[in-house]
Amino acid sequence: MNGTTKRAGVTANVALVLGGVWLLGVGLYFIVLRPPLLPEDERFIGKSLQDASAALPGLVAWLGHIFDVLGGFAAALGGLVVWLVASGATTRVRRGAAVAGLAVCTWMAVTNFILQSDFRWVLAAAIVLWLIAPAALFTVLEAYGGEGFR
Repeated sequence: MNGTTKRAGVTANVALVLGGVWLLGVGLYFIVLRPPLLPEDERFIGKSLQDASAALPGLVAWLGHIFDVLGGFAAALGGLVVWLVASGATTRVRRGAAVAGLAVCTWMAVTNFILQSDFRWVLAAAIVLWLIAPAALFTVLEAYGGEGFR
């Protein structure tokens, strides 16, 4: 194993762990801390939480369930990615996890740009981790002819 390939493998692992921890944090935020509507949500729909709740009495409870599910998916993916790295999953498996993380985070950022979210740039910045990991893992995979660095 040459130094460049080893550095690429370590870089990928660090990016995956940081991305996984970030997704765990996003998931926990949605489950534990996220309010039913953020100010940007009220701007987008053109109604306050009070007005929306008056028009749709079950809205707050329903949004709580929706955010629990969303947070659960984010936390589960983040936890899985961290576990895959910690357990020494093959390069192919970690590459799949990196592509999944990239897809999830990119779609979240794109949606937040569409909504003009106050957090859109923070979400877009997180994509960098998910771009580093697959790029590094493709380098490692090519160097090892398929299976790659663990």
